[in-house]
Order: sequence, then C-alpha cells, then structure tokens
Amino acid sequence: MALKKVFTKEEVEQLIDLLSDDTNIVRLVDPLSEFLVNSDGTLQVGNICRSVWGRPHRCENCSSLRALQAQEVLYKMEFCDDRIYWIISRYINVEGHDCVLEFVVDTTDSIIIEGDNVEQISEIIEGYNNQVVFDSLTGVFNRNYLDTIFMPTVGFRRANQMPIHVAIIDLDNFKDVNDTYGHAAGDRLLTDVGGFWKARFDSRKKNKERLTIRYGGDEMLVICCEGSYEDFIKEIEDGYDHMRKICYINETTTIPFTLSYGTSSTEEMADSSWTWEDLFNKADERMYVMKDAHHAALANT
Repeated sequence: MALKKVFTKEEVEQLIDLLSDDTNIVRLVDPLSEFLVNSDGTLQVGNICRSVWGRPHRCENCSSLRALQAQEVLYKMEFCDDRIYWIISRYINVEGHDCVLEFVVDTTDSIIIEGDNVEQISEIIEGYNNQVVFDSLTGVFNRNYLDTIFMPTVGFRRANQMPIHVAIIDLDNFKDVNDTYGHAAGDRLLTDVGGFWKARFDSRKKNKERLTIRYGGDEMLVICCEGSYEDFIKEIEDGYDHMRKICYINETTTIPFTLSYGTSSTEEMADSSWTWEDLFNKADERMYVMKDAHHAALANT
C-alpha cells in the first residue's frame, strides 16, 4: 500500500506528536533551503544540519534531498560522535508545500553489534556513502552527485536568482593516450586533472558551492555558485594557463596533453525560464569551439 504523501497542517502535527519522544528527533525540513519547516509548510529559521549534526551544510550524500527529489522514503545510517543514528527521510506535501519529514533515532544503546566492530562498521558505511557520490578514481564528485544532490537545487536557485556558473572540461585526444601509453596511464592523467581542478573548486559552503564533478569518461564539470561570471571565467582561464600540461607516469615516461573547456552562466540567460540543459549545452558548444581550434593547430604543425 502506498504511503500517504499529502497532509494538512493538523494531520502533520498529529503525526509528529505520535512519533516524538524524549530520545528521537522528528522534524519537517526543506533540504533545498536547508531550513526547518513549520507544520503549515512555511519556512522557519534554523539550519537543518547544524542543529542536529553540527555541520554548516548538508552532507554530500543527503538522504532528505534525495527523498525530496524521488518523492519517496529513504533510509540512512549515520555515525556521529561515537553514536549510531538511523535516519528515515519521508517526502510529504503539507498545505501545498513540498518538504521532508525526518525521523532520527539514536540506536546506539539498542543495536546489537558483536565484538568490537563498531569502528569497522562505521568505516564500511562511510566508505559506502562516499562511493555513492565520489568518483573512485579521481576523488572528485561523480555523476550521481550531480543528478541526485546538485540538480534538485537548480530550480530553487533559479527561483531565488542565485548564480550558477558552469565549465565543461574535456581532455583532447584522450583515446590516443590510452592507445599509446595504456589505460593505467590514462587513469593517472585523469587523476592529475581532477585533482588540479578540485584544488581550486572544492567548497560546499551553503549557496556558494564550488564543485568539481567527473561527468563521464574524460569529461569534467566545474560548477561555481558565487561571484560574477566574469570572475569565474578568469579563474578558469588562469587555471588553464598555470596548469602543468605534462603528466609524469614514471621516471622515463611523461605525457604532454591539452584540454578544452567552455563556460556558461545564468547571468547570460535573458529570463528566468532557463534550464540546466540551457547552461550545459551553451558550455558544451563553447568547449567544442576550443577543441576544434586545438585540432586545427595540431594539424598545422
């Protein structure tokens, strides 16, 4: 039987009263704004992650944001300050407002774990959570993070006129690197390039994120949600100019390389009806202009 998703103010208040006790946390949240929600669906002051977990921003693998996107129920186990928590994130609509009902249970004293395996289990769960959102090769965020964590926030940012600047970065002739030097060398090159951009774009400060994402293959995205588009372009250009375009495989093998990039921004959009696809396609078009120029220059040498 499908769970009820649409609630009145009185119904959600009754549900919270029913689930609440001295040890569990039951609350309504808006994962997009990262604010708590009143029983009528309106926002109230209070950061949802700081008030429970002591974090300034939501975690990389936010179960409540994913529940909101899927409009379903998600479950997550969290280790924090030597305590074990079970988190149930349930999408509901209250008085026309989409939000998430979070049920946080401290299971430390009631869960049975044989032996001294708590630390090992914590490491396993942390490792799994990292695999969900981080690329195992390069260490930057992966496509799943883009789709399930960042993408749900795009509409919120558009509605609140928050900037999004995007750069698509693609290695030139990456297939030739794999064919000539082997896939292990290609992996090393991807790791170097990912690490370079992550060092410059790696912040999850609320509404001012600076992210590096492996989109697929040798293509990466840089997303910046602060500052002006002009400043963002300058950061990308300066990064490219100062990047050491040689990958050192071992003492005798080095791989020279180039990459192409294209940028776009919400600042370029004429109205508020822009979509993520508009941003992505514009940056992609500009990236291919640069790639064609690199190919032409190589052909003339």
